[in-house]
Amino acid sequence: MNNKHRYHNGHITPADLVNGAAALQRALAWLDQHDFKPLMADVGLYAKPSITLVRSRHCEWLKARRGAEDLGVQQLEGFRARRRWQCVVEGCFVEWTEEI
Repeated sequence: MNNKHRYHNGHITPADLVNGAAALQRALAWLDQHDFKPLMADVGLYAKPSITLVRSRHCEWLKARRGAEDLGVQQLEGFRARRRWQCVVEGCFVEWTEEI
């Protein structure tokens, strides 16, 4: 998936933000119906609005049903290595990590 910034002549338009916020609302409602817990959400930083989930057993279901993409390993100093996963729900990137 492509997380490149989406700029129009060097900036994000107000319409981009409004549309992104609407997509976030739809995605958060869908995730809530399926017992996912969001950790944070953002509009305007990436090509699509993004949501980071708290890791749960339901993430395996997302991997299988939504074709989650392996984004690689994240190694932060002082923390165990984690594998990052991402899929698209209702037009938003949805990301989570799992310990490896």
